[in-house]
Amino acid sequence: MSSTGEKKFKGWIVSLDKHKSPIPETVIYFNAARDLNTVTGKILPLSWIKSLNANLNKFSNYHLSKCINKIVSPDGEDMTEYMIFAVLASKKDSIKSYSDNTYSIPPSDVPLYSKVGLLISVSEDNQVGLFGLRPYELFNSVASRPVRAKILESLIVNRPDFWEEVYILVTADYDWSKIFYTSK
Repeated sequence: MSSTGEKKFKGWIVSLDKHKSPIPETVIYFNAARDLNTVTGKILPLSWIKSLNANLNKFSNYHLSKCINKIVSPDGEDMTEYMIFAVLASKKDSIKSYSDNTYSIPPSDVPLYSKVGLLISVSEDNQVGLFGLRPYELFNSVASRPVRAKILESLIVNRPDFWEEVYILVTADYDWSKIFYTSK
């Protein structure tokens, strides 16, 4: 999107340091989860982030990258200083369908999870919220079937074999470990 497109976009805008980012984009856009009109998928348990962190330490396809320069809310507010991070994941090309004891994703839904992004926030009292979702096709499909957000959130932490790469993007001064050592 051009700079005029950025002003018209009413979701979250995340600017990346092109020298530190593991992806080619320097700006990524997330549709605002508040526009989903459903609570499903907006609040995550702290255990979700703990599982994500465990995957960072266990699996070679999970990466932490301190490459976010700026985060702008749908209202135009600079939110860079808050504990907000992005999770970007791309599924393995070889996966055309997915079914196991927990998940039965229809083959028609599998492409929705090809390249996905979640914008997550953690408050000081360990409230975890889904602030943004990408791409727009996934956002739209979650609006019509909210369970798709729960499936995505679960796949990211519980099925590392589903993903080619999972990137957790944070700001340079983001203390990732602070999430795990707060009270409550």
